[in-house]
Amino acid sequence: MKNKYASISKKLFYALIIVFILLVCYFAAPFPNQSKRFLFPTVAVLVAIFFLLGAALMVFTIKANPEKKQKLFFLFTGGVAAGFLLSILLHNFIYGLLIFLFGERIWETLSVPGEPFFFFVAFIVCPLLFLIGVIGTLVLFSKKKHHAKRNKK
Repeated sequence: MKNKYASISKKLFYALIIVFILLVCYFAAPFPNQSKRFLFPTVAVLVAIFFLLGAALMVFTIKANPEKKQKLFFLFTGGVAAGFLLSILLHNFIYGLLIFLFGERIWETLSVPGEPFFFFVAFIVCPLLFLIGVIGTLVLFSKKKHHAKRNKK
């Protein structure tokens, strides 16, 4: 039974990588603003899928109960993926809340263009941490394959 969960976790992990690449392409590619606005609903769906895949990866990893390092990297990767959407939502919520409480001039008063903390977390910290989780997991997979090949000989 655990093997089934481990297989699902691995598939979720690779699906996360694919969705991450698509999101990076949207945010990093120099599309004209009209194109980005046109694609925004698709990107919103991708962010939701990224969140769901991350949450599912954490659930299936806990059920699979893999070795300690792999469990740590899977949980880390899934948590960061889920945290991306949460950071975006918190950024927008706090931005709107501060405008509601203090008026639209709050940003001029603070000399800040908007709520920077969760924006920074969502678009700088989460992608970097996601890459660390992915690279760590891929290194573990590589070591496991190498070790399996050595034991066959």
